[in-house]
Amino acid sequence: MLAATVWRKLLGVDRATVIESIDFDEEAESVVVRVRARRSSKRRCGVCGRRAPGYDQGEGRLNWRALDLGGLVCYLQSDAPRVNCPEHGPRVAQVPWARHGAGHTPDFDDQVAWLVTHTAKSAVSELLRVAWRTVGSPITGVVADARAAHDPFDGLTRSGDRRDQLSPGSFPTSPRSRTTTPASSSGAMRAKTQPPWRRPRCTTCRTHSSSRPTPRSGSCTAWPSSSPSPSA
Repeated sequence: MLAATVWRKLLGVDRATVIESIDFDEEAESVVVRVRARRSSKRRCGVCGRRAPGYDQGEGRLNWRALDLGGLVCYLQSDAPRVNCPEHGPRVAQVPWARHGAGHTPDFDDQVAWLVTHTAKSAVSELLRVAWRTVGSPITGVVADARAAHDPFDGLTRSGDRRDQLSPGSFPTSPRSRTTTPASSSGAMRAKTQPPWRRPRCTTCRTHSSSRPTPRSGSCTAWPSSSPSPSA
């Protein structure tokens, strides 16, 4: 009894998982733990968890990667039959030691997600002895469970509700959104606020005026008033 409790703690499984046997592969340096789900957890849809009639035996016995036992790679091995869910159709039956569609236990996924936030993906792949592509798959399940447990937008107010409570003049505006209309007809202020491609061009050198519109007389603001015009 004590041995079963210790092994469940090491493997990260609960009492819904029955440990049948433990095999050690010396050549592969791995531990294979044969498990099965209890009767109360059998024949449930892997998506919704509802009871469903059996469909077929699926792909036979599958392996799920668990946390390493010291320097040994550990796998949970079990049958993976399919059930015929009335809502989702034929699906792999739910197992209590892994998320649906995942090839790892939740503890292994949590470890991968934590390591990815603190080190490079290639380092995680080498440390955990998994393929580089495999590192990204556990993160999807961890993020989905975190969002299901806690809404990241909880406590926030919709912008439309806030706008209804404020007056039109109370909204802050950025400096770029402010428009300045000069009172004079010279257009100097308007030329400064307009982008370069909207400013008037010099009739002589065809450059944009940086301060004021260039008169049609040909005097360019890019040239000093004391120096001759390029046309001269």
